[in-house]
Amino acid sequence: MAELSSNTGGKSIDFSNANWGNELSAVLGGSIGGTAGTIIEEEKMATLLLQVDAVGGQTMKIELFDARSHKLGVDDLQLDPYTEAQKASTRASSGMTAMLAQANQLTSFI
Repeated sequence: MAELSSNTGGKSIDFSNANWGNELSAVLGGSIGGTAGTIIEEEKMATLLLQVDAVGGQTMKIELFDARSHKLGVDDLQLDPYTEAQKASTRASSGMTAMLAQANQLTSFI
């Protein structure tokens, strides 16, 4: 695991340790907290690389998806007048379709 961490520049968690949940929370909290409030606009999200075996030889890549409202096109929806409500319905439907496509992709990992 240390080799994978070194090669990717990432942090490692020892899942054999009974305290692995707290370690994971600390790593994620530090990463997320360090960038909270920072606006990052990238066209493609980073890839999540997970080690899926005990010795570090097998990994699984998961493409992350930016599901913020403005990326889905559902921010600032107007419901009045009726013509704006129709546009909002179409945009909301497109946003839900995008989210369902991502959910279906993630279920293939289970």
